[in-house]
Amino acid sequence: MNSRERIQTALAHKEADRIPYDLAGTTVTIYFHLIDSPMGKAGSLSGNLHLLPQTDWDSYTKILRNNLNEQIVKVDESCGIADRNTAGLTENSLRIRGYENWFMDTVADQGGVEALFDRIVNDKLNYWDTVIDWAIETGNEHKIQVISECDDLGSQTTTILDPDTLRQLVIPRFKTIVFAPVHNIQNDVSPENFRALWDTLQKYGKY
Repeated sequence: MNSRERIQTALAHKEADRIPYDLAGTTVTIYFHLIDSPMGKAGSLSGNLHLLPQTDWDSYTKILRNNLNEQIVKVDESCGIADRNTAGLTENSLRIRGYENWFMDTVADQGGVEALFDRIVNDKLNYWDTVIDWAIETGNEHKIQVISECDDLGSQTTTILDPDTLRQLVIPRFKTIVFAPVHNIQNDVSPENFRALWDTLQKYGKY
């Protein structure tokens, strides 16, 4: 089986020749130091959310469709995975508001937190509408087997928020199935650890 056949079989709830996998092949992340946040100096999130610039969807759509036209020719017989346009709800919120401010907001201004989440969700829905419309209009819908959304919901030792708050504010706004490493393989992951991951996949990744 090739990767497309393997994914199609798995999504049909049938056994493929082996378990499909994605070892950091979907999203490429460039890390940077956040020196400022667009709403870091705002007195409150709920009272100042209107100051956050709106997305120019006309311009963005033209760029996105051009990029998709260039990228789809590389899919060939591989499994096509349409990736997210931007970071997830918590990731984006932390960057927009600033880490300390946002964590305080989750306690003191939950209405503002939810309003920002809804803004991000709306942008993501517009993005996916554009991708899906493009795929149908160009006859490429059969090349895309998976769409991918991700978010940071935990740290090294615990969830990013109190579990009850996480269920109240974040979880209702997205539904996703992820079977991949929790993030890209970072530059401080040793070759030995990656090899152990790969060997485990080869040993147990069969039905």
